[in-house]
Amino acid sequence: MRVAVVTVLYLGLVGCGGPVSDAKKLAAHDLKDPSSAKFRETKTVGPAVCGEVNARNAYGAYAGFKHFIVVEGKVIMEPETPGERLEVGMSEMATDQWAAYQDFSGVWQMRCQSFLPDLPESLQPDTSHFEKWAKEQKP
Repeated sequence: MRVAVVTVLYLGLVGCGGPVSDAKKLAAHDLKDPSSAKFRETKTVGPAVCGEVNARNAYGAYAGFKHFIVVEGKVIMEPETPGERLEVGMSEMATDQWAAYQDFSGVWQMRCQSFLPDLPESLQPDTSHFEKWAKEQKP
C-alpha cells in the first residue's frame, strides 16, 4: 500500500511542470519554431513569470533574445525595437512602434521589477526640438 501511494505521488509530481515550465511552453507556442526556443533569466515574480526567449526565425537563424511576461496564462512578448529615432514628423507606424515598446517597458518594470536594457544611443529620442521650443517660450 505504501509503495502504491509513493508511486502515485511521484507520478503526479512528474506531470507538474510548475509555473516557470508552463510559462516557457506558453511563450514558445507562438514562435516561428517553438522547438528551437532557448530561455534565460526566467524567474517568478509574484503572479508573473518573466524571462527572455530566443528562437529561430523564418530564415532558420536565431533572432536574438526578446523579453516576455506570462500572467494568468497570457503571454506578453516584447515588441520589435523601433527602427528609427523618435522625433517630429516620423511615420505613424514608427510612432506606434515606440508606443508599443514604451508600454511593454512599463509593464516589464511593474511586473518584473527591473528595467529593460537601454536602447542604443542612435535610437534614443531626439528632444532637441523640444529644447528649442522651450527657449522660444521664455520671455
